[in-house]
Amino acid sequence: MVGPIPFLIAFLFGILIHSIFPYERISEIILVHIFLFIIFLVWRFTLLRRVCLVLLCILFGFWRFNITIPSVASQAQLTEKEVIIEGIVSKKLSFWSIVDGRFAVRGLQKITPYSFVRVTCQLDKIPFSSGFDRRLWFARQGIWFECTSNNEVYVRLPDRWNVFSYLRHVRDVLSTKIRDLFEASRAELLIGMLYGSPDFLPDDLEIFRRSGLMHLVAVSGSNISIVVIASFTILLRIGFRRRHAFWLTTLSVMTYVCFVGFSASVLRAALMAWLSLFGRDRGRIVHPVVLLLGCAVFLNLWNPWQLVFDPGFVLSFLAMIGLVGIARPFQDIFYWIPKNAGLRETVCMTFGATMMTSPYLAYCFGQWSLAGMFTNLIAVPLVPWVMGSGACASVIDNGLIGNFCHQAAFGFLNIIYMIARWSSVVPGLSGYIQFPLWMMLFVYFLLFGWMWHLKKSFPQVYSKSVYFF
Repeated sequence: MVGPIPFLIAFLFGILIHSIFPYERISEIILVHIFLFIIFLVWRFTLLRRVCLVLLCILFGFWRFNITIPSVASQAQLTEKEVIIEGIVSKKLSFWSIVDGRFAVRGLQKITPYSFVRVTCQLDKIPFSSGFDRRLWFARQGIWFECTSNNEVYVRLPDRWNVFSYLRHVRDVLSTKIRDLFEASRAELLIGMLYGSPDFLPDDLEIFRRSGLMHLVAVSGSNISIVVIASFTILLRIGFRRRHAFWLTTLSVMTYVCFVGFSASVLRAALMAWLSLFGRDRGRIVHPVVLLLGCAVFLNLWNPWQLVFDPGFVLSFLAMIGLVGIARPFQDIFYWIPKNAGLRETVCMTFGATMMTSPYLAYCFGQWSLAGMFTNLIAVPLVPWVMGSGACASVIDNGLIGNFCHQAAFGFLNIIYMIARWSSVVPGLSGYIQFPLWMMLFVYFLLFGWMWHLKKSFPQVYSKSVYFF
């Protein structure tokens, strides 16, 4: 491996090492001594310079994870007496409200997000729990303390200039309008495909899980690519130059990301889309492996708990690895599948993504599904049409255009819903199986070895421009 790839992998490997014992903070003095020792090796043995730089990247990843864990002294200082917490309610999670991005506070159910609050309460460390690990759930969001507020709560409504509050209000208004226009199951499907966060009934949720179509209602690469392609094409058609269209498309992607939320899959897709567009704008070929690893490093610099403990992050990158390492080479293998309407590309992409995500799903959720290899052939090409007609129907609800968009969206949603329902009842396409950790790692060892063989068999796929998001 040449270029930045070994150093990017080394940084992620350092985070992975610390993830084995995620709640134990290592003394900074120890890490400083290790750092100085590596610097000495670089100075004394020039032949080991590249190896030492890799070790420094591993140490940097280890340190980045380490500083997210509060020290024992700070934990004791915060929990020994009542404290005053003040800040913006950034998120609502079940019974808790996240204040100042660091504290989970109970008793603020009626407080709207992005309001400013001041609470006096006694902090407690989030306890370890079996089954649903609440400690891990909060830790990967940077939250280590919880409390229950008393009656003395000061509240100030969100500022008018708060863009996130305004976008949330727009999203709530659109969701209400969509639920008025469509029946419950179709409305939640459309909401999920437009901007995520559907409120599925348990039966509908199980149907989409078994059919392999849950990715349709989780905003990710397909949504971002539609926004990018639509924005860039429209801007060019109405007369903008490519450079101006690039920056306006960047602005549209940033607005859409703020609108749907900063989940790992959304940030990964948006970052890859922007870097791909930037490379084309500069006339440079983007190496897909460097692009993927660079996005992973950037996101883990922001939150290193994602690498191991965020299933959305892991599944998003596994799916992209399948697209890069399996889907593109397989387009030459499956030459007999016609290219009409992108059929061959859709088959290969679905096959690659399913192969790479299935072992992790079996390990993490105890489920497997092959139905997606068939349902996605029909559902994925309909996504742009659903998003376009659904957005039109939610904005224009009267007149000829509004009725046409409503009927079109209703028809497309019915097709996707019927495909999901039929495939979920076909025996042998989905089921439940729990992979132990060693089995998952063994399967991925075989898959990555196979991808390395495909890389040598199809070296040309890594020399082309990247056209995926």
